[in-house]
Amino acid sequence: MAENQGSQTSGKYDDLIVSLVSQQWRRPPSARNGMSVEVLIQMLPDGTITNARVTRSSGDASFDNSAVAAVRSVGRIPELRQVDRATFDSQYRQRRMIFKPEDLDL
Repeated sequence: MAENQGSQTSGKYDDLIVSLVSQQWRRPPSARNGMSVEVLIQMLPDGTITNARVTRSSGDASFDNSAVAAVRSVGRIPELRQVDRATFDSQYRQRRMIFKPEDLDL
């Protein structure tokens, strides 16, 4: 039961991160289905995003830059303060997101 609750909690925060970043993402005109860029997000325990960088490029600089800009625009996710330190360190201190024109995945 505890393991299930843990994954539900992680899922709640995963959904929150995706939602906040999606709201900020402005897909450039060059975005095409089938493209993807992987961005590494680094955060502090208070939810402050300290860095976002491309770890796997789409090959389109404007598309890649739009994904990084979306993450940086979020700035801080205060709800992450509620996550216990061990969970935060293992799952949220560094988090990868994959951006695709047709959707946004963690």
